[in-house]
Amino acid sequence: RIPIGGDDGKNKTWAELLPHYEQELHNFRENIQLLKSDRQEKSDAQVVPLIPAEVKIISPKTEQVILTKGQRLQARGESVIEEIAPELQHMKAFRLDAASQRENGTTLEFETADSVKLLIGYFRDDQRAYAKAPTLETDASANLYGQADPVLLNAVQLSGMPALNVHTYSFSPGRHTLNLGNGVLLVLGFTTSEVSPRNAGLTDDDSSETVDWLFY
Repeated sequence: RIPIGGDDGKNKTWAELLPHYEQELHNFRENIQLLKSDRQEKSDAQVVPLIPAEVKIISPKTEQVILTKGQRLQARGESVIEEIAPELQHMKAFRLDAASQRENGTTLEFETADSVKLLIGYFRDDQRAYAKAPTLETDASANLYGQADPVLLNAVQLSGMPALNVHTYSFSPGRHTLNLGNGVLLVLGFTTSEVSPRNAGLTDDDSSETVDWLFY
């Protein structure tokens, strides 16, 4: 997948580019297998909406909003939800400030009485502004919460934004702190439901974008 970002003068030589291409090949193979899986045959009509979990949010002190079409998920942004996978509808997402996410990162502190899954949306774009999705090839802790692989591909379409994949982080009852690093991402809420992996197929009409997601 070309081009690739060259922030800070990086990625000038083939030696620098090779790890990126190897990662893309790994992602491509995994996504092809996911497309071949029987679980991908599930249509929107068969999808069961996820059940939002009751979780005590300690920080950040921010507004929570219901995931529906037309909703804004960024505190000072104009982008709105154009399409959303049916299982995500009515989840309680966080409305966060993108500038703060880029500068200070995203850290969540919360308390739960039940086992829950936290849904995090990572944009499929290698620009520095966006948070990087977890990958075991570059981060040994990338599956500490079962988050290494995306469970919902192309799950949310926001106006003027890249398409996005959803990863789940699993937590036992108790108090937890999670640091998601710097860069823009979406905190789509907590659920007590099991999330069935599938490709929701919410991409724009651009053919290169339709293919691009296979490499993330």
